[in-house]
Amino acid sequence: MSEIICTYHGMQSISFTSPNISERVSKKETLNDLIVVKLVLHLPFEKRGIFWVDSDFFATVDIQFENTLKSYEVKNEEIAFDIYTKLYAVCSKCLKEAISEHFLRP
Repeated sequence: MSEIICTYHGMQSISFTSPNISERVSKKETLNDLIVVKLVLHLPFEKRGIFWVDSDFFATVDIQFENTLKSYEVKNEEIAFDIYTKLYAVCSKCLKEAISEHFLRP
């Protein structure tokens, strides 16, 4: 497991997310104007990863995405791994706070 030194939380484990969410989380900006989606990737060696990404991320990985979906699953391991390599690392606590705030907003 990898760790990061966060300005706000000190030493923390990392989570992976889309570049847009990563940038906003790092700057402590809100995610309220984004469509946030749970991305499930079936990675090699029967591992499954769950990641929070914004709907714009799908265009960068050549996936047609309907904005009405709350989650998206990629079962092809090769495609899933290619998508995984485009995710950015962030402080897990910062990401959790941003995602919680996003889904709890009125």
